[in-house]
Amino acid sequence: MLKIENNFDKTNAFIAFSVYIVSFIVYAITVQPTFAFWDCGEFVASSVILGIPHPPGTPLYILISRIMAVIPFVEDISLRINYLSVITSAFTALFSYLLTVRIVRYFFDKDVKSSLNSYIAYIGGIAGAFFVAFSQTNWANSVEAEVYGMALALSVMLVWLALIYYEHRGTAYAAKIMIFAFFVALLGVGVHMTVFLVVPVCSIFFLMKKDTTKRDWLLVCGFLITELLLIVFFSQMSNADSAGTMFKYISGILALVLVAMVYKKINWAVLIAIASVSTVMMSFSLYFNAVIFTIPFLLILGYLSEKNKWYLQWKNALMIVMIALIGVSVHLYIPIRSEMNPRIDENNPSRDWTTFVNFLDRKQYGQVSMIDRMFNRRGTWENQLGRHPHMGFWSYFEEQYSKGGNNFIPFLALGLLGLITAIRKRLEIGLPFLPSSYSVHWGWFSI
Repeated sequence: MLKIENNFDKTNAFIAFSVYIVSFIVYAITVQPTFAFWDCGEFVASSVILGIPHPPGTPLYILISRIMAVIPFVEDISLRINYLSVITSAFTALFSYLLTVRIVRYFFDKDVKSSLNSYIAYIGGIAGAFFVAFSQTNWANSVEAEVYGMALALSVMLVWLALIYYEHRGTAYAAKIMIFAFFVALLGVGVHMTVFLVVPVCSIFFLMKKDTTKRDWLLVCGFLITELLLIVFFSQMSNADSAGTMFKYISGILALVLVAMVYKKINWAVLIAIASVSTVMMSFSLYFNAVIFTIPFLLILGYLSEKNKWYLQWKNALMIVMIALIGVSVHLYIPIRSEMNPRIDENNPSRDWTTFVNFLDRKQYGQVSMIDRMFNRRGTWENQLGRHPHMGFWSYFEEQYSKGGNNFIPFLALGLLGLITAIRKRLEIGLPFLPSSYSVHWGWFSI
């Protein structure tokens, strides 16, 4: 059985640092010399004056960008803020390297630290990191004042933390990693909501107990894949309300069947905490209400657990909810600063609590939640899977590593081969990435 040693790998650390430096240099050479089109100008102006940009406000990005704005390492203030994307996107490459090395090491059943296997992991990590770093979409977001560079860095970091947790399950160190991961996830919402899209795959690792079998992993991941297929199926219905209702009923039945089969292998207190925290993706108002209910519920559950010797991880669950709330608290910047009437104060969210929550929920753009929208298709399958501006999967992959045509197919095939190998070599590591890769793409279209 594979066992990853805890010895510090100096070579791995040196290569990771080198990947960061190379990515940073390339981004720095190609960085925008001043503000770019679209949201970039608004983010630059808001950062300089500590303003409130368009909903949901991206408070963490604005606060960090403000620090960049006051450091006079170059003359143009816009360029200073553009460098925030350079710095954070280089971290995306670094974490992509570390994540890839960790996954590749699972390919070897034994002798993980042998010279040959180490070189294979290092080379695979370098290739994976640079594929991410210099894909067209990521590179474009790494040289301008946008939130996506920082958001992707946090997303890759979360998946990397989830694998570290997996390797140390059942220890106090693993519990600290899990709690920290949820702090990063909810803090990251202050950059962009897409940071949270990787939380479902991370949660699979956090929820499953150490004695979980391959059968249990298959059942859980199979349930998630089935849920995604049901979304695709019901999104074809003309009546979105009926589709949503049917989806909820069928999902409820499948969930009950799953619980009956794996209930002994799930950390139930942690599941309650994750469910509470995840309501932030539906609406902030629901999240705040869920937290108010969840904290006393976990305290009661903790009392019963201690009394009846249930051995629930209620303390870890309570810490997840509390640390996540601390992460979300970065959004308090919005009403506090809005009350001071900065020059840019979109929606004036300090007027009252309802206005503030509606600002966070982006009600300015419509009253339908992302959950409801996913049952109302707004394009054809040809639009989504073929060549279509800003939407088609085929044209999207064409643009990442080529100037069009089928040149991208070897890269896509290489990625699919890696996913298949990961599943075959270590099912509990590779399989969660299958529903995750689909849900992240689907989530982008919902947003």
